[in-house]
Amino acid sequence: MTKGSEQESMAKLKRLMTIMDSMNEGELDHRDGAKLFSKQPTRITRVANGAGVTERDVKDLITQYTKFAAVVKKMGGIKGLFKGGDMAKNVNQTQMVKLNQQMAKMMDPRILQQMGGMSGLHNMMRQLQQGVRSVIDMDLKCRDNPIVTKLKSPEFKSMFTPEVEELKKLFDKYQFEIRVAATPQQMKDMFTAENIRMINMNGEKHGTITARINDKENFEVTTLRIDMVTDGRHAEVEFTTDWKLDANRRDLTINSMFLGFDGSIYDYFYGYEDLQKRRVAFVGDADVRIKEDYLRIMRYFRFYGKIAENPDNHDEETLKIISNNAEGLLNVSGERIWVELKKLLQGKFAGSLLKIMIDVGIGKYIGLTSSLNMGELDGLLKRAEHLNLHPMSYLAALLRDMDEVTVLHNRLKFSTFDRDLAYFLVEHREEKKDTVQYVIEVLKYKGDENLLEQFKKWQIPTFPVNGKILKDAGVSPGKMYGPIIRKMKEAWIENEYKQTADNLIILPSKLFEVAERAGIATARQIIILSVWDIKKLTNLNNEDIHLMKSVVSEHVHPKSITCDMLIEADYTKVNTGCAAINSILHGGFRRGTITELYGESGSGKTQIGIQAAAHNWPNYSAYICTEDLFPIKRFNEIKNGIPNFRNNIDYGSTTFVEHVTESKDLMSCVRVRLPKLLTQHKFALIVIDSVAAPFRVESTNYIQRAEEMRELAVSLLNLAREFNLAVLCMNQVTGAVDRAVDMVPSLGLAWSNMVSTRLCLRKTLKTADKLNQEERDSLLQPLLQSGWKVQSKRDAIEKEFQFKDFNAAFGFMTRVALLAEKMDHHPEWFNVYNKLQVTLSSHDVNGLSKRDIKMATFMDKNFN
Repeated sequence: MTKGSEQESMAKLKRLMTIMDSMNEGELDHRDGAKLFSKQPTRITRVANGAGVTERDVKDLITQYTKFAAVVKKMGGIKGLFKGGDMAKNVNQTQMVKLNQQMAKMMDPRILQQMGGMSGLHNMMRQLQQGVRSVIDMDLKCRDNPIVTKLKSPEFKSMFTPEVEELKKLFDKYQFEIRVAATPQQMKDMFTAENIRMINMNGEKHGTITARINDKENFEVTTLRIDMVTDGRHAEVEFTTDWKLDANRRDLTINSMFLGFDGSIYDYFYGYEDLQKRRVAFVGDADVRIKEDYLRIMRYFRFYGKIAENPDNHDEETLKIISNNAEGLLNVSGERIWVELKKLLQGKFAGSLLKIMIDVGIGKYIGLTSSLNMGELDGLLKRAEHLNLHPMSYLAALLRDMDEVTVLHNRLKFSTFDRDLAYFLVEHREEKKDTVQYVIEVLKYKGDENLLEQFKKWQIPTFPVNGKILKDAGVSPGKMYGPIIRKMKEAWIENEYKQTADNLIILPSKLFEVAERAGIATARQIIILSVWDIKKLTNLNNEDIHLMKSVVSEHVHPKSITCDMLIEADYTKVNTGCAAINSILHGGFRRGTITELYGESGSGKTQIGIQAAAHNWPNYSAYICTEDLFPIKRFNEIKNGIPNFRNNIDYGSTTFVEHVTESKDLMSCVRVRLPKLLTQHKFALIVIDSVAAPFRVESTNYIQRAEEMRELAVSLLNLAREFNLAVLCMNQVTGAVDRAVDMVPSLGLAWSNMVSTRLCLRKTLKTADKLNQEERDSLLQPLLQSGWKVQSKRDAIEKEFQFKDFNAAFGFMTRVALLAEKMDHHPEWFNVYNKLQVTLSSHDVNGLSKRDIKMATFMDKNFN
């Protein structure tokens, strides 16, 4: 529209508006108006006559309107405004205002005024948005005649001749929703005229009016509507009378059908066929539908469980789109996610669908951790999926500890019952004896005497096979007994405890007897030979061979194992965090053993303990305090002093702390709480600071105390060996009877015989003086110029050295270590491949001394 006089502009605008009034929506919204009108040559003439303009004016409007719509759509493609592009979300309200302001600047002010100012422009943009949506919707595969069938089932008779109570039951059973073409105001007028009470008017802005019939039953009635602006969860809607547009805003084709009161089913987007084929498909573009409301991801899986016949018959492209949009679930409240997830887990294929959801990356956005206990979930599905599990049972199986339950609860906002059930399952799933007692107490509480009596009388059958029976059956004694018995027990439980020892013993004795005759004598042979090779050698069937391989695999590695664990079988030392102690111990604390560190108060035992814990990242450490509170301030100083070559490392996140004061509490910690913790993370170190404190304050019953200490040591050794970790126990000292030494470790022989390595710490006399200010000014300056830096949190200097490769770094460290040995002054350093971070400070003077200056100067010379 060109600029001109005010009268010309107003005349043109009125003429265009008159022409548009004479055209229908399909003609205005068509992608190519000229082509559409060419099929109906007389239509242009009729529009021109109806508007009182020339045919040329009509053709100009069609051309200009098409161009303008294309521009608007292009803007939508850039901004994500009209869903014409690939943006993840629509523009927000602020962006809309800015866009309107930009358009206003480009327009003739007189035209803008005729449109009603900025508010008129805003309304026009909303109408254009709806128009572009209509164009896009035209691309969808759609029926010309939406009536596909008519219900004749007697069950729906009450719907066709409705009685209120029967209609309500039917709606509740099949989750029907009432849709009408009337606007909310029209509905209110009709209900008022019929003296029908209306309640809960909060839904009116979304088109929903709740009518209460006979003051007894509530019915929600909703106006047909279309989504104008969406934010990934909520939509701003406008009302319509077009049933197809309302169906088009639905998420899934099976949810986009309508049922008339005469029994006719209206289906625009082939949901009827999808339902017959048990297929779950989105209406139109799945990516667009999900971005409109990310909760539709959860609804997809829920409805899949309702109608599908196979747990893994998903469309791969749909799963890919879901995976790409999974992060959008962060926009959805936890309560809404839990409502959908709970329904999903109550349907078919609950376990399988949960695993698929995890595979496509949904877990971390709904509160699940990255280290899920998938093995426990698989075990649950194998043994109990047929038992109609509570939804929380599936989630609890994935969680490793109580903390993970808390994290998930904070995201999904469980009910009190659901939350407490998750806590109970995670805490007690391994404690069968306690669980039985809990069940008994629940039955007592309920007063169910008959069931209580039956439960008490029921005896858990005794497994009929033991080591002696295996030996008598010809199975050679050894470590293979455990895996064999476990596999037989699994088969015994699956057969409801009915098999006898004779039935069970036949298989393992036969398997290994046949294998031995065929020349398969080692576990390695059974593992590396294929099923086909073993079958040729033994004539065993596939099922028996798989069982034999399973038993042998469990014997070789009794639990799930990682590459790191296999490496640790050869590299069995745990870093102490102190170069001098690492040197004495030839690498660090030895795994599978107990190391004792004893010394007088103030000699640095706790310092070594927390230093070792902090330096074991990414492995975990458990620190058990028995004398005092954990020295968190000192720990932070050490943690912050560790060179952080990767900014995302938090060295404090891998140390768990426990406080106990009495020997029985310490035993409970080591025997009950600690083993559970060790199964959840990869631990390298357990520190007890100190082992003596709980026993030195107990009674004088030395025999009992010795037995308790022995039991503690045995428990610690078992944990060290089972989980391939090191145990460090701090010990106090006592005066020595022998004049040759002035102090000995506490707890006596009963404890000392259980320790593999013993280290003694002593306070040393000050061997240097701290630099005074004059020395600091003169000696530090050359070092600072060469790249050394003064630490801000302690009196120390630090520098990072980078070498061309690891060999160069190793040679440098060797030369420095030789000097350090001569000076009896060891630097603090941290090495990663060709990088070396060094910190120098004299601990005996709590600051810098001339020894540090000498060491730093030596390093600079040897580095160059």
